This record gives sequence, C-alpha cells and structure tokens, in this order.
Amino acid sequence: MKVMEKDGLELVQDRYLPTPLGQPGCIGLSALQPDFLIYQLAVGDILSQDDPGDFQVATCQRISISADVPCRRSAQATATSQAEFEWDGDASRGVGDYRIPVALKQNSDGSQITASEKFPNKGIVRDDSCSLVTPWRAWKCTSLRHRMMIIESMDSDTEIRRLSPIALIANPGTSGYVDLLNGPMDQGWCFGYTCQERISTFYSIIASGYTYEVAMTSTPPQVIRFHLLHSDPTETVLLRLFFPKMQRYDIYVDDALVQPTNIDTSATSYKLLPEDPNNPEAFFPTHSDPVGSNYLQRSRKMLHVLLRGGHIVQIKTRPMVVLSTGAVVSEEDFYEENLVANVAAMLGISAENIVVTNIVRESRRRQAGSVSFTADFEVSSAPTSSPNSTDGAASGQVLNYDDLVHSVANLVNEFQTECKNCSFSLSSLQVEDPVPPPEEAGEPATEEAGSVIVENGELFSDIKQKEENAKLNQSLQASTYEEPSGTTIEEGVPADNVAFTTFSVQPILSVQSSDGSNIQDLGYSSNPWLFEAVLRGGPRGATLMGNTVVPYVDGFANFTDLSVNQAGEGYSLSFVVAYPDSVTVLNNRLNYTFSASPKPVSLRIVSQPRIVNANTDFFLDLAIYDDDINRPIDPSLLVGQSLTGNVIKVNKRKPGELTGDTSFTLNDGDISQFTVGPLQITDAGMNYKLKAAVNVSPTGWRLRKTTGGINVMPQDWVISDDIMLARLSMKGLMAKGKVARGSNEEFITKLNNAMNKKVGGAYYFDYKIRRDRKLIAFLKAMGSTEQVETALQTLCNALKIKDINIILDGQKITMVGLRVNGKHRRECNA
Repeated sequence: MKVMEKDGLELVQDRYLPTPLGQPGCIGLSALQPDFLIYQLAVGDILSQDDPGDFQVATCQRISISADVPCRRSAQATATSQAEFEWDGDASRGVGDYRIPVALKQNSDGSQITASEKFPNKGIVRDDSCSLVTPWRAWKCTSLRHRMMIIESMDSDTEIRRLSPIALIANPGTSGYVDLLNGPMDQGWCFGYTCQERISTFYSIIASGYTYEVAMTSTPPQVIRFHLLHSDPTETVLLRLFFPKMQRYDIYVDDALVQPTNIDTSATSYKLLPEDPNNPEAFFPTHSDPVGSNYLQRSRKMLHVLLRGGHIVQIKTRPMVVLSTGAVVSEEDFYEENLVANVAAMLGISAENIVVTNIVRESRRRQAGSVSFTADFEVSSAPTSSPNSTDGAASGQVLNYDDLVHSVANLVNEFQTECKNCSFSLSSLQVEDPVPPPEEAGEPATEEAGSVIVENGELFSDIKQKEENAKLNQSLQASTYEEPSGTTIEEGVPADNVAFTTFSVQPILSVQSSDGSNIQDLGYSSNPWLFEAVLRGGPRGATLMGNTVVPYVDGFANFTDLSVNQAGEGYSLSFVVAYPDSVTVLNNRLNYTFSASPKPVSLRIVSQPRIVNANTDFFLDLAIYDDDINRPIDPSLLVGQSLTGNVIKVNKRKPGELTGDTSFTLNDGDISQFTVGPLQITDAGMNYKLKAAVNVSPTGWRLRKTTGGINVMPQDWVISDDIMLARLSMKGLMAKGKVARGSNEEFITKLNNAMNKKVGGAYYFDYKIRRDRKLIAFLKAMGSTEQVETALQTLCNALKIKDINIILDGQKITMVGLRVNGKHRRECNA
C-alpha cells in the first residue's frame, strides 16, 4: 500500500476502510464541528501515468464515515466523499460519461441510452436527505446506509490485467447515479511486463437496499468475489453484472453453490427454465430473497445476484460452448432427448452436459420419413458443490476448458468427415468457443532484476486490456464449418531445384466445399487437420526434407521448408490428409516432375592445434560447409544421412605414428559440425599434417581436407604459444688425415647429449649427418623465442672455445662453423 504526504497530511493511496462513529460516547455526525472533519479530494500529484494510469485512483474519492449505532442523541447518518469531483471537468483526471463502459449506455438492440434516461446524477448515490457540507468536502446523508462493497478478481492474472474503469449505476433510471471505480495504485516501478503490480481489487461505496448495474471496461474475471463490509444480513444489494460473452456463471455463497432462480427442479440434470416473454422479470431476484439468489438474463447479458451483509459471494465462470447446427433425422428420432443423445455421442460426453436452447423444424421435407431442422445447443460442465471441488452438484460430467475443447474437436471432425456411424446427418455447424483460462502472471521484477523502463510508454495493464478486448471480440464470432469436397494445389514447386536447398517456391493447398468456395477451417482451432507432402519418384534412397506435415489454418496448408536430399530427376509430390485418418477425398498430386542438381559442399577444418605434446590427446573440429552461403550446412537438412570417415597422417617419412580414435561414424544433424578425437602423435617433430576423409550416404558425398602443420613437442615439454624454429648446421673437425669412423646413429646420439648438456634451453631434433670430405651435422632447435635465442647464444659461446666435442670410435670430433637458417654465424668461430 502506497502512502504519500500532501499539505502536511499523510495520505493512503490504495484505500480507506469505512470509519464508524458511535458508542462509546455516542458521537454522531451531527455533533461534529465544521473543522473536525475534512475529506481530501483526489490528489493531482498522483495522477501520473506510472501509478493509476489515465484515471484517478479511487482512494480519496471512496470514503465513508457512518454513525448508525442506536443512540438517543444521534440519528443514523453517513458522510461520503465527492466521487463526482471534476466529472467531465479536468481531462487529466479521466472521469466523465465517456469512461462509462458502452454496455451500460446501450439497449440490447444496440440503440443508445442517454444519461438523462439512466444516470443523470454522478458520484456515490444520494437522496433527499443528503446535503453537501462544504467544510468537510463531503455529503452528509441521514437516511441512507452507505457501505463499502469490495470487488475482487481472484484470477491468476489479477496483477497484469486492467478491468477499470468499472461503472456502477445505482437504481438505473431518471434518478439513477453513476460512479466510476479505478483500482489501487500500481505498486511496481516501470512499464514492463514483470514490474506491473496492481491487483484488481476495487473498493466501492454503495447504499444498501439499492439495485446496481455493473460493467467492467475489460473482460470480467472468471472468478469474482463480492463482500459487503460492516453490514449485517438484513442489508442487501442487488447487482446486475454485464457479461459480454454468454458462459455459465455459478454462484457460491460462503463456498456453497446457490442454484439459479430459473432452475428446473423437475429435471434430473442441470436444466434451466427459459425466459417468459410475457413476464421477463419473473425470475429476477428481489431484496427479500436469500443471499446469492441469481438469474442470468440472456436478452441483456446481465447476471442478477443478491448480496447480503455477513456473506461472501463468489461468481465462477464455467466455460461453455455454443453450437448451432442444421441436421436431418428420421421422424422417430425427432425428439429432444434423441437429438441431445446423438450430439453427446459425437462430442464424446454425457448427454446431461448438453442443453437445447432453440430448435426450429423446417416446413419442407428433404425426403419421405425425414425431418430437417436447425438447433442451438449449449455444452458445459455440471456445477460443482463448491468453487474448487470436482464433485458435481447435479448429474453430468464435471468438465474443464480442455475437456470442452477436446469434445468440440471431436464434433467438428465428425461433421467434416461425414460421420458414417452417426444416426443423423449434420448439414451445417457453427461453434462459439469457450472463454480460455486466464494466463499465469510472471514473477514480479525488482530494480535490480526487472524490466526496461520506457519513457512515456504505454502501461502494460493498458496493453493487456486491449489484447483482452481483441480476444473477446474474436471469441464472440462463431466459427462456421463446412464439409470439404476437394483440394486445389495453389502453388507447386519449381521444375529445377538444388539438393539440400529449400524449394524457392513452396507448395500451398486450399480446400473447397461442394459449391467451390474455399473452406477457412478444417478441424477445430486447437486441433486443425494436417496435410502431408509425400515424395514420389527420383533416385533410390532419396527423401523429402523439412516439415512434411503442416496444419490447415485460415484457409490454406502452407509448406515452408521442403527440399530433397539427393540430386536427380523424375521427382514429384503428392499430398494426403495426415489427420484425421481416412479422408481420401482430399488427396491430390503434382501433374509434373521436377529435378534437383547437386549441392556444392566442402569439408573444412574449423579448428586444429598448432602445437601438441607427443602421446597427448588433441582434437580436430570439422564441418561440412554449404559453399553457396559459406556457412556450415543446416543440420536439419542432414536428417536421415550417415557419415563415415577417418583421419590419416600425410607425412609418411615423419617418425611419429597417428593413434587414437582415427575412425568415426555420425548420423543426422551431427554431420553438420563435429569433433574427431582424441588423437595422439607418438613422436616429436615439426609440421605433421593430417588428412580427414568422409563419405556421406545416401547423398553420395565424398569429401577430403588436409590440416595445416602440427608441431609435436616432447611429452614432458611445457608448450608455449610463442614458438620459434631454427635450422642449424655445424662441421665436425678431426686430426689431419683422419676420417670419421663409427655409425651416424651413434654420432647423433652423442651430439644430442652434448647439445642438451652444454647448451640446453631448447628442444633439439631432426638430426641428419652428411659425410663426404667433411662431416656436417644438421638439426633443428625449437622452443619459445627467448629459449631458442638464448640457446643459440650459448651454443655460439661453446663453439668459440671448442667446447662441443664428440668421441666417436676413439676419435675426437670438434664441432665448429655454426649456420642458423642457412646464414653463417662468423662470431661463433674459434
């Protein structure tokens, strides 16, 4: 609840509860001094859009102080606020006749009702005993018993739906009073979905003993609760609530069901007596009736409900389907109970859940012994004993929204498939859908984790109100269903296509009735019929890719992403009804063939290591690329494909072997991008290259790709990203006239030992020896740039003092004449 300060007063912005005056002391309103009481009028400071919206809050406008305790010195009296303040005045306050819901300003035939005819007076209801006390800014009434009536939405979306303004017209007529209610303040902090926090609870001031017409600006909640505060059971209010869509409205008093006044007590099932045109008010509840007495006046869409003090009255909407049918039956079946039983069988529910509201027999017979007629049916749940119970209070099934939708879907399918097992034939069918359940509200946001603030944006509650009204208007339109007789292929596919590429033009189907007009709906809206595209012809193993089954919606079955998975010729398509079964009358096929050329694809190395350690796992990331778009191929296009492949070492002269998971098999979408490994190379060395080869079937792709060079370091070597490679050569000097003896392998081993002992710092490998007139040793040094450069300087210093000596077969060989990457390093000479 928000509180603000204004002119030194602390103001509650959500609501003030009624304030009674009386014993002890027996202080009456007449005893109060003029300056003892003052009502704060609606505060302009809280009319900003981020709180009440475009309409002032009801707080300061809905206050009642009463003195009605028996007392010799004071009579019953109430002081009520000026709810009519600035009515049709200051536009920023948003109050005026233009905010009254249209339903209360029209007759049932749509003609307009003027204010003077129904609500000439504004604000909280008053009578001749009322007078305006200017210092109080309030009306004092001595003969009315003003009470607070609380109206609560109990739906799950109470914080995100806007119902206001709510209009209340007291004693509609030439002396009627109209009052407008807004809800509490928005307790949120922004315009977004999650930070809207305005509960749909309304605090109205009414007079007991009066009749009120009530209408909401948006679709009424499916569960509404009413409570008269600080009143006793002798005080009554008779409400006439406008509901724009006819559903079943069950009334509960203190959680116990109260049957309508027009309940047919002679029927075993839930059945209502129709309105008597000669006495339309026969079933209207009166102020003397028990609490919760109720009647749905269909001609005006008004629900009459009697409230009494001390009781909570709840109205629960039961979803209802309205059916209008034309049918032909045999003479012996033309009885209401037989018609209801047949419709119940087609719906798959109990006959006791169906009520015939109208039936008209046609004067002309189609054939001897048969009767043609039109009829209206209402299908709904049996009432329950309490609001949240599943125990029926009458015979018949307790049905929820999903049950009703499922049943209607059955009926529509039976009608459009020319039900073969039905005892009578439907010639037409119209369906008015039930009201769906309210949506669940999301978690409220905070300033730390919430919605985006939109400056001068539209309140989320206003957006939701518009959406609700749009849904309501749509639900008021009955859907007309027709029997299908044939299918037209509005669009086919191009004659020339590319395999694994969606057809540039996709198939579109429409369905016609017997008169050739297009049918908008096949199947119920929640359960539409499905059409399937089937591939015919083409090469062996070819399949149709994409969403091959699509719903029939708004007069068309639209395919969006069909393609074929192999190049070839002689393709064609046929179209069948995939749901429901056995509707062969709508099957159709292309009257031509089409072809598909190969799709340009390639195998690519997405990522590979540049440096690895010997005998250590590494992986290759590969992808099959769509060369037309230079991106990995869409995985959905590869459903049904299988890939086999392997990885081999290209450099056969390299000492190391490639080990690990070098062979692999993949299926479907995994083919698009995949990882091969773990792999290992057994020996250190530079510039290893690997080749990946894959075969994809049934499409027949054979793809190859070679990696870039991979440098393999010793297993215990710490790999650095900064790698330097130096190619070295040195000459071996011996005593004059001597020739080097011994094997090259022994020389390489001893030279490697000397390099690691005397120089170190880098990794030395790929030794080679050349012997002619001189002995020349070749090798490579690898490591980080710093490691290699430091090692070269150390080697240079050692060569200058002739410190690299090899004893081979008893002979001393001194290493001299360093070359690095082919360049002679003269500074290293002795």
